[in-house]
Amino acid sequence: MVKRFLSGITADMPVAFVLAQHIGSNFVSLLAKQLDQITHLKVIAATEGHLLRHNEVVVAPTTERVTIDSNGYIRLKPMEFKSMYTPSIDTVMTDISIRYGAGTSTIVFSGMGNDGVRGAQLIAARGGKVWAQEPDSCIVSSMPDAARRAGIVSYSAEPELLAEYITEYFREN
Repeated sequence: MVKRFLSGITADMPVAFVLAQHIGSNFVSLLAKQLDQITHLKVIAATEGHLLRHNEVVVAPTTERVTIDSNGYIRLKPMEFKSMYTPSIDTVMTDISIRYGAGTSTIVFSGMGNDGVRGAQLIAARGGKVWAQEPDSCIVSSMPDAARRAGIVSYSAEPELLAEYITEYFREN
């Protein structure tokens, strides 16, 4: 689903994406390489000290916590607590929203469980936007369904339509 979304994003949007996906730690670099081949954006695995830039997708590691410092540099910190899922999407969303406040938006894609709801609620409470994948296009719709039940999703669609909508949103805003 993320591939379908990213292939529809143009390289001229003034945004950066931080992708947190429940995946084995050995697959983070491989995922970044695969995604880099299908999108106009630059896709990389998160590294300490990397300056987050527009037109990038940074894939969160599973063994460290991704934060962004006040100058926009990625800082990798030890996990403070064990999560059922790695990386914890709630933690990634929370840490990014601490740095960018109302400038943070999130997309909740297909997935099992409710990881991401607390982080998305925080983003919405701070004035950011929450979008979600439409259930009919999900392999497992638990995560986007949980965000919709929380009443914080402003738009739902299948991945290609999310890409179109978000592209237009950032052109206008």
